[in-house]
Amino acid sequence: MKREDNVQINWNLRKHHDAGNLYQVSIQIPTNVGWIDDVSLMLEDGHGTNQYPMHFVKNENGKAQFVCDLFLCTKAVYPYYFQYKVRGQKYFVTNRETKTDLAYDEKNKISVNFEVPEWAKGGVMYHIFVDRFHRSPTTQKEPMPRRQLHEKWMEKVVLGDNKNVPKHYAGEDVWNVDFFGGDIKGIEEKLDYLESLGVTIIYLSPIVESQSTHRYDATNYHKIDPYAGTNEDLKRLCDAAHKRGMKVILDAVFNHVGDESIYFDRFGEHKTGNPHEDGAFNNPESKYQDFFRHTDSGGYQYWWNFLNLPVLNCDSPIWREIICGEGGVIDYWFSLGIDGLRLDVADDLSDPALEDIHKAVVRNKKDGFILGEVWDDAVRTGRTYINSGRSMHSYMNYQLTDALVRYVKYQDANRLNYALRDIQAYHPEGCIQTAMNFTSTHDISRIITLLGKKKFDTYHRFRQLDGDLQNKILDSFLDLGFSNEKVCDVLEGRQEISFDSYYQFMQKLREKGVPEETVSYLMSIFSHTPFNPDKDSSGKGWAKNIHKSLEKNLAYTQAYRLTPEEYKQAKELYKTYLLFLTMYPGILSIFYGDETGLEGLNNLDNRKPFPWGREDPEILSTVRSMGIFRKNHPDLRDADFRLLSVTPDVVTTGRYGDSDYLTIINNSDYARRVEIPREFKDKERVLTLKKENGNLLAPHSGIVIQK
Repeated sequence: MKREDNVQINWNLRKHHDAGNLYQVSIQIPTNVGWIDDVSLMLEDGHGTNQYPMHFVKNENGKAQFVCDLFLCTKAVYPYYFQYKVRGQKYFVTNRETKTDLAYDEKNKISVNFEVPEWAKGGVMYHIFVDRFHRSPTTQKEPMPRRQLHEKWMEKVVLGDNKNVPKHYAGEDVWNVDFFGGDIKGIEEKLDYLESLGVTIIYLSPIVESQSTHRYDATNYHKIDPYAGTNEDLKRLCDAAHKRGMKVILDAVFNHVGDESIYFDRFGEHKTGNPHEDGAFNNPESKYQDFFRHTDSGGYQYWWNFLNLPVLNCDSPIWREIICGEGGVIDYWFSLGIDGLRLDVADDLSDPALEDIHKAVVRNKKDGFILGEVWDDAVRTGRTYINSGRSMHSYMNYQLTDALVRYVKYQDANRLNYALRDIQAYHPEGCIQTAMNFTSTHDISRIITLLGKKKFDTYHRFRQLDGDLQNKILDSFLDLGFSNEKVCDVLEGRQEISFDSYYQFMQKLREKGVPEETVSYLMSIFSHTPFNPDKDSSGKGWAKNIHKSLEKNLAYTQAYRLTPEEYKQAKELYKTYLLFLTMYPGILSIFYGDETGLEGLNNLDNRKPFPWGREDPEILSTVRSMGIFRKNHPDLRDADFRLLSVTPDVVTTGRYGDSDYLTIINNSDYARRVEIPREFKDKERVLTLKKENGNLLAPHSGIVIQK
């Protein structure tokens, strides 16, 4: 880290232990500031701020040296700063300079016995939903019970209950069982394509044998799903990827399995002749009974009450044996060549279970990577899955995505300012450098859909409605608790509403007798968002799971597309979103198809087949240039980040390391004249979104200057 005050800070390791480290901490302060008194190290341990007085050692080379010894327990991050007095004035030694005041995000940070794999820092990740990426023409898919196999690659995805597939029980819906046949061989055949995007990490959605197309409902952890390929295919893919300098991580679903699994066997399809070896459902003799969590009444717990997803008991000895034990699932997957795991619903796994997973991963590969799905702040939840130093290495950065989407789409500078400063203040540098910063994921709307804002009342039909209809529309908003001011904002297209509010509003209109023709028109002109725009900065407004209201509007969901004008505008916003991610620390993650302009509303219609031959060349070119830039600038992996300024119109950031980079993004609909610091003037512009004229940036554009 570059300092601006000629102060030198050293943490000298005296003794290492798994439980913590003994350090001698020293600080050297220039003596030309005056007589230095009351030097202390101020360190936060999660419970408060502790003060450690430092004693004077010597004056040397114009600096006064002060030291103290202290033992720190193993922990992912300790924020700290130094303070001293000169002639009664208190000074704070922050992360870059010495000041007379201290902001919360200006503290230094140290990690104790917490390290992340070097290869994961600043990587370019490609997130593949395997069934929908590419089907190798060399593979054959045989018909399988309770699965629909599409004949053509670009057919529509089946949303909701699949009428083409027989049911186990009458009245039960069967979702997510239409397969396109994307497979591991198909991914291997597209490695040239992935390499052209600058990809260094391939993240595969679940590939083990499962009962659905998403495969988050495993039936056998030790077997690759027949439609995805074979265990040998996975090994070949890993070998081929490694030869290109790429790593492979798998989606690990250790919180629940499918009800048809060999471990649960709800329908009795995996009988072995030995009740002890058979599934747990209605079988008290099964060795798998403790593999599952039970209710107080003795039944089974089901994830979000989905009866096809029995919850695993991650604190049981048999779970540890099957998943983490010698020869268990993790050992087997790593024996096929993988490099890490993405843990599904990591917050549903206990802290001891996460530590067991960590032990199993590093037993197989010292630099194995563990990335957790956490929707809240992963560091300050009261959980230890980052802070223990023996659990996950990093997380999916929904905190950043939430703030960045809101900034790019709504010019919400306050949200972005808060999120960036909060992450820098409290998250370990290793986490920041390896966080999954994504365009989209399989759980949220596609980024191009997220950024596409509906143009309100394009044909001005709303104002032509008679007074009675307009009153019913106004009353429907007021019935839902909208203020008059918010109603005006919505009617003028200045604000979006959550999909739940949107759906309830349409229902209110119908209850008040508004004709269906008018309701349909209003559905097309009101803009809604897949997250709740009124939620706070925690990001809890994201709609991860299926809205009940969306379930009832599957046809609307599947038909939802941006108009050409909306798509064009969303594309402009998307490019600035990409530029920011490219120059922000962490892993730049592209959800398959996002580089082509693929649309998709929520987690129902966001998993369409990759549109080979129908890519948007403009977006593809932008993504490719960003990925290659990241790959060709390895100094960005651990370069310091600083938010220099953010307004609704312009955000400026810096990266500081072997080279310094200045990024300026115009987030407005108008050309903006921006201030370029003297040290960056006349330096090379290494990335641009549009042709620029000096310091005049075109609307929704940006530049990166390197010195």
